[in-house]
Amino acid sequence: MTDRALETRFLSLEESLRLLCDVSQETLQKARQLSSPGSDRSAIERAILDGRAQRKKLEDAIVRAQSAMRSMRAEMVRSLVDDYGMTITAVAKLMLVSRQAASALYQEASASSANTYTRE
Repeated sequence: MTDRALETRFLSLEESLRLLCDVSQETLQKARQLSSPGSDRSAIERAILDGRAQRKKLEDAIVRAQSAMRSMRAEMVRSLVDDYGMTITAVAKLMLVSRQAASALYQEASASSANTYTRE
């Protein structure tokens, strides 16, 4: 079950990062087109109006990627402690974070796993 949980977190992170890259590329392409010489004024005005939606899309993709990264890190901590017998202190040293941060990640993953098991 643990390997599946960790794999799920990795796949979620991969998907989130792919979305972030796609949205970032789309945003940059639109900006590049508008900055080219001879850009149509009406196109620039439309882009300014569409800019809010594009920024929101980019912000949402960033938040999603950050959330997926945190979930993956939390599951890694839980796996190292529960499946491989490491202490939270040892995991914290390995990850270069405080013991409190590692403990918070462990608790987050444990709570998430408990919720998953009760739903199945």
